[in-house]
Amino acid sequence: MAQRKKSKNNIWYTIAVLIIILVSYYLKSTKNEETVSHNQPFSDEYVGKNDTTRLIVMFYNLENFFDTIDDPDNRYDNEYIPNGKKVWNTERYMTKIKNLGQVFVNVDPVEAPDLIGVCEVENRQVLEDLVNNTALKGYKIVHYDSKDMRGIDLALLYDPTEFKVLESKKIDIYYKPNRPARTREIVYVKGQTRNGEILHIFLNHWKSRVSRRAGEESEYKRVLAAKSLKKAVKAILDKDPGAKIIIMGDFNDEPTDKSLYQTLKATEKPAKATDLYNVMLPLDKEEKGTYYHDHQWLMFDNIILSGGFVMDNSKIIPEDGGHVLYKDFLLRKTSRGNIYPLRTFDGSKYLGGYSDHLPVYEIFDIKY
Repeated sequence: MAQRKKSKNNIWYTIAVLIIILVSYYLKSTKNEETVSHNQPFSDEYVGKNDTTRLIVMFYNLENFFDTIDDPDNRYDNEYIPNGKKVWNTERYMTKIKNLGQVFVNVDPVEAPDLIGVCEVENRQVLEDLVNNTALKGYKIVHYDSKDMRGIDLALLYDPTEFKVLESKKIDIYYKPNRPARTREIVYVKGQTRNGEILHIFLNHWKSRVSRRAGEESEYKRVLAAKSLKKAVKAILDKDPGAKIIIMGDFNDEPTDKSLYQTLKATEKPAKATDLYNVMLPLDKEEKGTYYHDHQWLMFDNIILSGGFVMDNSKIIPEDGGHVLYKDFLLRKTSRGNIYPLRTFDGSKYLGGYSDHLPVYEIFDIKY
């Protein structure tokens, strides 16, 4: 009897240990899901800029910005290592960083963008390498590891002399009820500009469309992503109808597609503060875009604002319309006369370019 009692105690002890291990693992794995509070003062350090009357906001898909180190937990990075399919070595990696740095200093003749949303980055280290080896030296980073199967993430790079981060978190996207999708979550950042305005920033990289047919098949996932985003935006506007919200990203949809125009309801002009409007929509109507596919330009990268920016009491006012950075060095012309973004690789052929997307940006006037 004593032996049986001892055996039962051992079983319960083992169960208790297993529960503790599982709880610890869960807490560790969900740490990045929680809101992170940032208590950061404005930096007085000069970060290479001299214009405090404007704020430049940019988004850029960096196209497979991987380091050269093999991640044993991610088989999808195997082609981006020195002995991989793309022979991704230190020289090519540093060329990519140099090229991206060239983009940032060509957005504006006076200053680099103050807030830069990026996607398709492998980890925080590549962001630190990018910041430390370009004109962005001194910029801070908000980054979260995503659930994406390829291991690519979103992040915000920002000038701490112009923007102070107050909090940040990831927002899950649901393709099925009560089950977060294994995809790039939306990254939310709340912060304050030097003139005291609070900004709510949402970074997005929605489900891709490999072909036109695949785009139609995956549309419902982008619509569901829009619903997750809309819910988060509504929660902010319910508390503060005049809140200043910036939504940007690679949506893999154009401004007039169902996800953005009908679900998110991001139209061309706001009638009231709680309306959302897409500053890239006018350029889309001119058949301009950021991504070239099937012999046409598509406006997949967008910047969407809340109507609070254009209300009378706003101290941060967007200039007319969004911008796509069209520069000759970013483009490649084929023998047939087609022009499209000069990317790093064309299949397995190394081109030494920049990205398969062009960056978008908006300029705001700052009042004090």
